[in-house]
Amino acid sequence: MNVKKFITFILFLFVAVSIVYLAANFRSSTANPEYMTPVKDFNSLDVMVFYIHNNTRCINCIRFEKYTKDVINEVFADQVKEGRLALKMANYETSENRHYVDDYKLVTKAVIVAKMKNGQQTEWKNLDKIWELVNDEIAFKAYITDEVADYLGAN
Repeated sequence: MNVKKFITFILFLFVAVSIVYLAANFRSSTANPEYMTPVKDFNSLDVMVFYIHNNTRCINCIRFEKYTKDVINEVFADQVKEGRLALKMANYETSENRHYVDDYKLVTKAVIVAKMKNGQQTEWKNLDKIWELVNDEIAFKAYITDEVADYLGAN
């Protein structure tokens, strides 16, 4: 009987530690501050890419952010350096970012690519295929690359 109690205690302890570990990791992944690539002059921007999210950060949301950052920082590093392209992460549950829900007619998280002219947005597109491609990193990154390149090429 003591062995059974010991095993039960160990299993309970394992479950409790697992829950604490998951909760701590979830909190650290949701505590992501707003991120924006450096912009010297908003008037020089040709394209702005937004990753718009909420407080709840699931594994897909974290992938959206990571893959989008990777593309902007790796594929478009020169355009970022030149001040033609910027990336902004925005939590739409904060008061200063709630307008994005109406601006882009959002229902959930989104990657938005926007054309800019003299610091003003002139056109935008919701890259909604991210939901279909989230489990295929290569296809997701190719999709973001193509859409951003298309918007950069049109300026």
